[in-house]
Amino acid sequence: MVRAHRQAWTWQDEWVGMTMEDIRRLEKETQEELARKMREQEELENASDEQMQSHSQSEIESNVIQNEHFESENKSSLATSKKKGDVRNSSKTKPSGKKLAK
Repeated sequence: MVRAHRQAWTWQDEWVGMTMEDIRRLEKETQEELARKMREQEELENASDEQMQSHSQSEIESNVIQNEHFESENKSSLATSKKKGDVRNSSKTKPSGKKLAK
């Protein structure tokens, strides 16, 4: 706050000797410069948001592909183990094939 006060005080020196037209022109230029800077900042933020959305979409697509691959491998593995009569996939059985009590 003190810094802003100090700047405003020193700017008064720049205004000494200026006419009202000069001051209005300076205000207009400052307003345009601020609007330009705000537009640039907004464009940067929008570009950053778009990049994040694009990255998120790519990540989602990658996860879907990985899940599909994983599910495909599991189905293939399950089908192979059923053909071989693998007892490890049977629920609640001992290696001997007898059912366990609950």
